[in-house]
Amino acid sequence: MSSRWKGQSRVLKEACKLSSNAKAATANIPGAAQAVADFKKWHSLHLNPLRHAAICALDLGHNPAALDDNILFVEVKLKANHKELPPKRKYEPVAGFILTMSETREMLENLGGNAILDTFKTANEHMRTKGGLGVAVLMLKAHDIVDLVKIILPSPSATKHVQENDNWGGNWLEKLRIAVEMD
Repeated sequence: MSSRWKGQSRVLKEACKLSSNAKAATANIPGAAQAVADFKKWHSLHLNPLRHAAICALDLGHNPAALDDNILFVEVKLKANHKELPPKRKYEPVAGFILTMSETREMLENLGGNAILDTFKTANEHMRTKGGLGVAVLMLKAHDIVDLVKIILPSPSATKHVQENDNWGGNWLEKLRIAVEMD
């Protein structure tokens, strides 16, 4: 296991542990349920920039097979003035990296997350039968809660066009920050 993964694994395991107990945790913390709802609302309102980030970060336009073994992790945090902002503007991406499927499965092994990953694999196969590239899995973290999100991708040729038209490449996190502000 790489040292990069060891450090990220420690952070993510703790966040996933909290995430798996989210209902119990939110019952005891005033405002926590609303924070989770705001987070879910935020990412549902930014599916297009998140899709673009996945395409570019995983290089799916040039290497569609990368979809089968990689997950994009994005951490977001509340902005300082979040209380005055609508849900679409409350968060900003602050960190991100790519996990392999085996790293993700290892991390989720004791949390029941592997069953969820299997449903994504099924959805991926289903979207391919419909002509799409498949489904990208994004692991989004906020409030010490991790949410696995399914992002439906266009056809392989459309994915390639998207990436070639505006390739965020290695600068995908900064481009994602800008895109969610402009979205």
